[in-house]
Amino acid sequence: LSASRDLDLKLNALSAAQKGFLLDENQQTKEQNRIAPRNLEWKLRAVDDITARLLSRMSFINRVLTGMTEGVLVADTTSRIVFVNQRLPQLFEIDAENLLNENLAHFFIERKIFSASELETAIEKVLAGEIAQKEFTDNGAETRHFLLQLSPVTAADDAAFGETDEARNSPIIGILILFFDVTKQRELDRLKAETLQLVSHELRSPLTSIQGLSDVLRKFPVSKDESSEMLDTIHSEAVRLNEIINRFLDVKRLESGTRDLQISAVDVEKLVADCVSAAAPLTTAKRIKIQNGSKNSLPVLQADAPLLAQAVGNILSNAVKYSPPETVISIEAVKGESEIQIIVRDNGFGIPKGNLERIFEKFYRLERDAASETVGTGLGLSFVKEVAEKHDGRVTVESAENVGSTFVLHLPV
Repeated sequence: LSASRDLDLKLNALSAAQKGFLLDENQQTKEQNRIAPRNLEWKLRAVDDITARLLSRMSFINRVLTGMTEGVLVADTTSRIVFVNQRLPQLFEIDAENLLNENLAHFFIERKIFSASELETAIEKVLAGEIAQKEFTDNGAETRHFLLQLSPVTAADDAAFGETDEARNSPIIGILILFFDVTKQRELDRLKAETLQLVSHELRSPLTSIQGLSDVLRKFPVSKDESSEMLDTIHSEAVRLNEIINRFLDVKRLESGTRDLQISAVDVEKLVADCVSAAAPLTTAKRIKIQNGSKNSLPVLQADAPLLAQAVGNILSNAVKYSPPETVISIEAVKGESEIQIIVRDNGFGIPKGNLERIFEKFYRLERDAASETVGTGLGLSFVKEVAEKHDGRVTVESAENVGSTFVLHLPV
C-alpha cells in the first residue's frame, strides 16, 4: 500500500511536470509566433538595406567607369569579354554589344594590336599575376597612339587597392585591360625631338658661321674686300637662319591647326604661271629653263591660294636646286577623274629608291646633299605634304638616280 501511494505520488508529480513543460512549450510557441513576423520584417529590411548599398556601390562604380577617359575591357580567365565601358566603343567606333562574350583574340588580332603569339604571351603573363603593357598606333580616321595595360583581377576585395598578402595569394578570376590615349604625349615628344634637332643641327651651322666671321671682323684688321665678303656671308647665313625658323613655324602651324585654311576660288593655271615667274630668279645662275605646259581647261579649285602657291614653289625650288645646269624643268596642271594634278618633272640627280619614303620627313636630307654644298632647310617637302593633306589631297614622287624626279600634287575638286 505504501509503495502504491509512492507510485501515485510519482505519477502525479510526473504528470504535473509534463503539464508544466507543455504549458511552457505552448507559451514559447506563442511567443515565437508573436516574434516571428518581427524577425521576418527585420530580415527583409536588412536585405533591402544590403541591396540598396550594393546597388549604390555598383552605380558609383558604373559612374566612375563611364566617366573615365580610358577605355576599359574585362575578360574572364578563358579570355571571354565580360565587360566593356562606355569609352572603349567611342575610341574604336564599334558596338559594345558586339564585343561582349567575344574572345580577346578576335578584338586584338583583327585590329593588329597583337599577333597571336604576342597575345598568348601577354595573357600567360597576366594569369601568372604580372602586368603586361604594349603601345600601339590606331590608323583610323585620324592617327592615335595608345598605351595598353593588362593586369590580373583577383578574388580579394582589396586586391585593387594595395599589395596585401590576401591580394597576392588570392586566385585570379579575370583580366583587366585599360586603353590609355597617349597621342598628345607622343606629339609633345615628337615636337621636343624636332625642336632639339632644329636647335642642335639646323640652327647651329649658320649661327657658327655668323659668330665666327663677326669675331674676325671685331678682333682682327681685314681688308675692305675681305670685310665685304665676310659681311655678305653673314647676311646670307642670317637669311638662311630666318628661312629655317619661318619654315619650321609654317609646318608647325599647319600641323597644330593654328593656321586655318583661307579657302577661295583658285585659278590653277594662273597660280602655276605665277609660281614659274617667282622661281625665275633661281634659274638664272644655272641657266635652267622652266616650261609651263598647263592647259586653259581646268575647273576652278577651292583652296588656300597662298599655301598652295608656297607648296608649288617649294617643289620648283627643289627641282632647280637638284638639277644640273642647262637642263629643263617642266610643270603642268592637268584634270584627273576627281582631282587636279600639278606635276613637276626635272632631269636632276634623282633620289635613291631607299630614300623615297623619307624625303617628306622634317629635316631629312640625303647623305649626298649633306656632304655637298647644297643648302637646304630639310623642311620644304614636309611643308608640301602638310599643305596637300590639309586640302584632303596628297603628294607623290617617282624618281630614278641620274635620271630625274617627278612630283605630283593631287588636289580633289
